[in-house]
Amino acid sequence: ESQDRETLYQLNTLDAFLAGQYDGLMSYNELYRYGDTGLGTFHAVDGEMIAFGGNFYQICHNGRINVVTGDMTAPLVMLTWFDVDASYDLEDLNMSQTKSALDSMRDSNNYIYVFVAHGTLDYVQTRAFAPFDEPYPPLSNATSAYFHGYNVTGTLVIMWFPVSLSGINLHDYHMHFLADDLSIGGHVMDLNLSSMRVDMDRTPSFKLALPGTDAV
Repeated sequence: ESQDRETLYQLNTLDAFLAGQYDGLMSYNELYRYGDTGLGTFHAVDGEMIAFGGNFYQICHNGRINVVTGDMTAPLVMLTWFDVDASYDLEDLNMSQTKSALDSMRDSNNYIYVFVAHGTLDYVQTRAFAPFDEPYPPLSNATSAYFHGYNVTGTLVIMWFPVSLSGINLHDYHMHFLADDLSIGGHVMDLNLSSMRVDMDRTPSFKLALPGTDAV
């Protein structure tokens, strides 16, 4: 299957996932063909997924970081083949300032934007969910672990979706982080950015794979 490099592929909708659809719907072996960069999770919400440069990682609630294996499955994932459309250097920004800087990079409110940033964070707070037991409760009842990193070098993968896709995805910046030394990672709750190089991929097309199972 040829690579569609201008499309973001998404498995499942955010609303269905938030309602409790946590069963793995597709294996990562199948998902690898849809992109080399992205965000997601695993069956029963067992941690956070970050992918960049064709490398896929699982950040677990106990702090362990694993390389994803093809037999793992995902209930929700977003992937694209990352191509650099523009690059920027950012320095000395907090979370809201970082979002404002990303806003200034975007040239449209109608496309999907994927950013891959590498550099140093003065501080980062990340989160990872513990896996659920059935029957699955709403995500708001999840058990979360929070991690704190200081003066840590690593990679951010960031996605922004337009308001037209609200409910299908989050109309905001969704960020995952992974340290180069695999000491910390997860869904980013807060950060203070020291110095990072940000590559941006403008993505005009979107492909949604609807789940084949019911949430309830």
